[in-house]
Amino acid sequence: MRFLMGICILFFSVCSAQEAEESRLAQLEKKVAAIQDFLSLELQNLKNDLKQQNQRSEILRKRNNFLLKKVKFLESKVKDLEAQILHNKVKNISQPQQKTVTETEEPVEQQVKFKDKKLQLLSEEIVSPNPDIRMGAVIQLGSVNTKEALQVLKKALQDKNPYVKVLACKIALQKNDKTITNDLFALLNDEDKEVRKHANLALETITNTQVGFEHNSSKTTRDEKILEWKKKIK
Repeated sequence: MRFLMGICILFFSVCSAQEAEESRLAQLEKKVAAIQDFLSLELQNLKNDLKQQNQRSEILRKRNNFLLKKVKFLESKVKDLEAQILHNKVKNISQPQQKTVTETEEPVEQQVKFKDKKLQLLSEEIVSPNPDIRMGAVIQLGSVNTKEALQVLKKALQDKNPYVKVLACKIALQKNDKTITNDLFALLNDEDKEVRKHANLALETITNTQVGFEHNSSKTTRDEKILEWKKKIK
């Protein structure tokens, strides 16, 4: 009798364990199904994100191609304008004196060589026998922002042609660099009034100092003002 009872207890224990295992497996299956649903949803979201990213990339690629074409077009226009400025006579600048500019005017001495091709070309044009070409070169120096460009500009400030020097003073004012103050001071006693006037304007901006310099005053008065000016900026 006890043996039978033991068998029954064992049987019920096995059945209970089996039911518990089946219940645990069912719960695991539910969890696996939930994880699969979650992963499927995430995968779909990733696919959608990838699709949107590809669409944005295509839009950016087309926009980039458009901008590249526009840049090339503008570069071509700039080169054309530079060539036009270089070979045309500069207009609308102050007329220092009623002088006739000739093609055979003696140029200033040759410049040193520069690694930058554009600057090297300008340094050669700044000593051209043709003053129109020299003026065109001075204008283009305004767009070259390097220390080497100042060397070429200094040469223009020493030019014999007043038209070139007036333009060089305007570019010097634009660059606002103190390394060219001595060259501008030298022009305060230039024989041409307009050169003196524009050298004064450039110096007032670069040194941020005014001493009441008058370009129409006598040389003695100008010398006194120049001396006063130099003392103030020391």
